[in-house]
Amino acid sequence: MKIALFYPTCSAWSITEGVRDGFTRMGHTVIDGTKSGLIHKAGLDLIFVSGPEYLWKELRVRYPEWDILDAKKVGWLHETVEREDYGTNPIAVENRLPLEEIKAFTPYLFTPAIQDQKYGLRFLPNGVDTHRFQPRPKHNLDHAPIYLGSLYPKRKNFLDRFDIRKKAGYRECPTVEEYADILARSSVVLSLPSLSALTVTQVFEVLASRTLLVTPALIYPDGLFEHGRHLLYYDDDPSPLLRRNEEVAMRGYDEVLAHHTIEHRLSDVLKAITPVQTIVPIRRPTR
Repeated sequence: MKIALFYPTCSAWSITEGVRDGFTRMGHTVIDGTKSGLIHKAGLDLIFVSGPEYLWKELRVRYPEWDILDAKKVGWLHETVEREDYGTNPIAVENRLPLEEIKAFTPYLFTPAIQDQKYGLRFLPNGVDTHRFQPRPKHNLDHAPIYLGSLYPKRKNFLDRFDIRKKAGYRECPTVEEYADILARSSVVLSLPSLSALTVTQVFEVLASRTLLVTPALIYPDGLFEHGRHLLYYDDDPSPLLRRNEEVAMRGYDEVLAHHTIEHRLSDVLKAITPVQTIVPIRRPTR
C-alpha cells in the first residue's frame, strides 16, 4: 500500500515515527507528511493520522480538499475522550475533545482507551516499536528505581505525597535514544499518574526493555497486562513495590513481543478497515 502518515512531533516515538518504521517493515510505502511537508496525494491508498486531536485543524488548512481525497482516512487518538485538563488544554474546544469534528476528519477512528468505545470508537491500545526499545545489559541491578516524564502539578503532588523523590531518581531524557537506553539499563521504572485514563505508551516501552514496571492501576481495566505476572499496579503508595523482580520483567517482555508490538497494532488497523470478501461457491447446474 501507499500510505501518507502524519503525527505530532511532541508525542511518543512508538506511535509517531515508530508507526512509519512499522509500516515500512511490513512492506508498505510510507510518505512521512510530518517530515516532508505537502504530500503528493495521487495514488494514495491510506492516510494515517496518529494523534488527530492535535493535527486536524492544521491539516485541514494545509489540505482544503481533505474530505474529497479518495484514500481511506484513519485516526489513532493519543488522548482519551474524557481527560482531566480539558478546561485548559489547547486541543479542547469549549472544554471538551471535539470528537465529532475528529470523526469527520478521520472516519476510521481508533482509541487507546477501552472506555471510549462507548463513543463508537474502535479500541486500539498503544504499542511499542521493538526495534527501538530493546533489552540491554543491566550492569547494576541494585541501583535505585527511576521515574521519567513531564512533571505537571498532578505528578508533583503525587511525588510529594509519598516522598518519592527520596525513593526513586528522576531522569531527564531529551532524545529517544537516551530515553530507550535509560529504560533498558534500569532495574525498576515507576510510571507516574497520567491525565488520561489509559495504558500509556511508557508501559509498553518499559516492558519491551525487559525492565520491571510499577504503574498506576487503571480506572478502566483493559485486560492487557496482569498484576504480579507482567508488571505491578499500585492504587496508592507505590513504595513497597519498588524492588526489582526479574521474573515479572521477563514475563512482561514476553507478553509485549507476543501481542503488543507496533506491527501488531498496524495489522489490526488494516484488518479493521479492509472489507471482508465473501467467496460465493460456484453452483453447478443439476441434471
